[in-house]
Amino acid sequence: MDAAQIRIVGREGNQRLFDVTDRSVPAELLSLAGTLGEVEAGRLMTHKYMRAYRIFEPSDARFGWQRLKAAERRAIMEQGVAAGVITALAIEELERPYYMLTSDLDCLIEHQRQIDGAGDQADDDAPISFLPPLDNLLWSRKRLEDLFGFEYRWEIYTPAVKRKYGYYAMPILAGDRLIGRIDPRLDEKQKHLKVELLQIEPGIKISDKLRSSLTSAIEAFAKSHGAQNFTIPAWT
Repeated sequence: MDAAQIRIVGREGNQRLFDVTDRSVPAELLSLAGTLGEVEAGRLMTHKYMRAYRIFEPSDARFGWQRLKAAERRAIMEQGVAAGVITALAIEELERPYYMLTSDLDCLIEHQRQIDGAGDQADDDAPISFLPPLDNLLWSRKRLEDLFGFEYRWEIYTPAVKRKYGYYAMPILAGDRLIGRIDPRLDEKQKHLKVELLQIEPGIKISDKLRSSLTSAIEAFAKSHGAQNFTIPAWT
């Protein structure tokens, strides 16, 4: 069977699940795909990229997940801004220009309104998430450092002696801030999750509320992976 006739339809643990395309993709979409020209297909792929990144900039060599020259990427931005589809963002203390879909502006404005209304309680009440290394928020290191002031490297391919945080260290997202890293290890036989590293960024105040929220998040994370108990090291 031609590889183009099958597609990934899901996952079970680390196993990918495949099915034939004709059975797993609606007929109307298959029909539409057959009528798309290269230019229109590229445009749709670029728009999908923008929806996935939400905030983007044209210096990304993987822009639109296509092999586009720098001039082509800049032209897409300029045309999008001229058409009102894309909005340029002026970010304080950042020279590099970023952009977003104009349709997302209302979400950005509403988010800022909620932050302003929450005041000092916003950080204490922020939900905690642990991001896997391939989360789309982490795709661009440059964007991560520009927008969040957060440096992240997936150290799974880094020699052990050169690792700073651990081969599977996961960024900790608290609300809209990246506040540190966690490196968990699961012992499936003992049903135990051991946190090898729990690192909090300099400047982040570890309040009792944050400590409690992180502990609860780790407990939920452990249970979701089949662990019945967990241990946490001293925080740094």
